[in-house]
Amino acid sequence: MPSASTPPTRCRPSSCRTSSSSTTWARSRCRRIDFVGRIFDYRKIVDYYCNRPPVPYKRYRDPMLAWDNTPRHGNRATIYHNVTPELYERWMRDCYEDARRKFVGEERLVFVNAWNEWAEGSYLEPDLKFGRAYLEATARAVGHPLGR
Repeated sequence: MPSASTPPTRCRPSSCRTSSSSTTWARSRCRRIDFVGRIFDYRKIVDYYCNRPPVPYKRYRDPMLAWDNTPRHGNRATIYHNVTPELYERWMRDCYEDARRKFVGEERLVFVNAWNEWAEGSYLEPDLKFGRAYLEATARAVGHPLGR
């Protein structure tokens, strides 16, 4: 049975949590001193997922973008910070190359979380801060000419 490891809802290693200074940052971000949510460092998440050992079953890999669900969960939010198009591109390239090595034909899949999850701050669509950087990072990671 194939599986997909879908961050941010699954497989959040505790080793990827951030320091107490990040909790202070999140408290200011949420404007709530009673913040009790979880904060993960995207740099550590990328390292973790790009270095996971192989498994004896089909596992489809899926890089994620930023995630911050404070609008929905307030002081119990899950936040991934230090997200950049360059780190996302590294993770996407690793997933893409892994799929090319392990699978053939229509099984060569990589899932991305998410195209337009605006309420959680997770989206590939262009925005004012990064423009088309995440789309271009995706194109470069898979060797598409638009990424050059």
